[in-house]
Amino acid sequence: MKLIISYKLDSIENVIPEKQIEIIKLFSYSKSDFIVRKIIEACNLKHPNLEKIPAYNILKNNLNEIINNCLDSIAEKRLVNNQFDMAIIEVVIIDNGHTLIMKLKDNGIGLGENYLHKLSYPEFKHTKSQEHFKKKEKDYCIGGCGIGLFHLNAKLAKNDAKLYLKSRKEAGATIEISMKKPY
Repeated sequence: MKLIISYKLDSIENVIPEKQIEIIKLFSYSKSDFIVRKIIEACNLKHPNLEKIPAYNILKNNLNEIINNCLDSIAEKRLVNNQFDMAIIEVVIIDNGHTLIMKLKDNGIGLGENYLHKLSYPEFKHTKSQEHFKKKEKDYCIGGCGIGLFHLNAKLAKNDAKLYLKSRKEAGATIEISMKKPY
């Protein structure tokens, strides 16, 4: 299953028919609720016994936060770089028999590669540089600091699942979560 959620960040009203604007405005104001509901519906249609996978329940409970991270990253890229290109969150769910894999990819600001390895360190604090915290503009610090991903990674690891993060500065991020299915 592949689900792509996208919208033009500027002048939505000129591009999308009236009926669909409400959905997109709901998506942009209530952030991830609409997307999460669509992802869970798609997963349950294809895999009705997912509730038996402990890691899936953890993922489902944290999906809002993951999608919000994607949206924040896209907004931060827009603010920092003044880029108004298409905002895209791509969700791919793969069932290869023994494992269920969920990939979420955004085209946001991304993380520098030097921060990726830190997510599994016990002394992890944040993914932002010192320069980020020295900025005076109050609106600059939109995105989170990676602590949510750190905690999600720890919870998933306890339930026989793995989280992989691929990211490049200015090119977005891909989160891949691999969960073993019960036999």
